[in-house]
Amino acid sequence: MACLKRAGFCEVRNLNDVRLNNVFADLQATRSGTSYIISVKARNRLRDDGRLNESYNLIKIHPAKDRLLKSAGISVHEITSKLHEEVGAISRGYDAVPAWVTVPIDAEVSTYSCYFGIVADLGLRRSIPMKPVHCLRYEVLAEREFDARITGDLSNSLR
Repeated sequence: MACLKRAGFCEVRNLNDVRLNNVFADLQATRSGTSYIISVKARNRLRDDGRLNESYNLIKIHPAKDRLLKSAGISVHEITSKLHEEVGAISRGYDAVPAWVTVPIDAEVSTYSCYFGIVADLGLRRSIPMKPVHCLRYEVLAEREFDARITGDLSNSLR
């Protein structure tokens, strides 16, 4: 939340304090008169094999429901479109724009970064691309900031 406040967001509130595991959004915040519902995705920057974690799931569907829809002949594109419609309906309930924040962490060096974006800017995707070329297009809220609470035991790396 501190990253959002430093970037000019105000009235930042944790929606999970109101309803545990709130659907899609974790936070609601306002900036420049626009309200946002924000899904926060904190992940290890690197996968357990040391390679970059290239995308973070944003909009999920239960695997059983996904299988059922696919077995009914509904395409991945149609399912994804439906999921985006559901996120749109949720955001309209808050009179807000659906957005996301990613927080890649480097547990070995106790640092994190923080990026902000609008769901619609991702196009018809269920995930947030996190390759460096993609991150250049996102609003950087924090870059490699030290945080002593991030410790090596949070790492995915194989030891």
